[in-house]
Amino acid sequence: MEGNTMGKYGTGVGMTDVAAMMKAIEAMHECRVSYHVTTRGQGHNGSMLIVCAAHFDVLPGSDRPKAIDVEHIWPSKAASTFDGLCYNLLWQLDYAIQKAYEQMPLEPK
Repeated sequence: MEGNTMGKYGTGVGMTDVAAMMKAIEAMHECRVSYHVTTRGQGHNGSMLIVCAAHFDVLPGSDRPKAIDVEHIWPSKAASTFDGLCYNLLWQLDYAIQKAYEQMPLEPK
């Protein structure tokens, strides 16, 4: 299948890499990572909205967010393959989680 932009085995980042990065983020940040893919509006022009989110178990009164997400539109100039964009979103998610931690108060309430 020539020209398949959804990714091919052995051509850079693949879904195995995406799954490994998801597991790494889940372990580092004690969260669950998910993707939500939807078409963009009515009709089908091939574009999709991809949301990559981290979901946290939060105790009442905690300053920790329940979820942090990042999103991007596919197709994209940011990545040449769908797998690559999913992997890129994981890097963005990790950065967004770190930024959220930086904004949390250091001392308990």
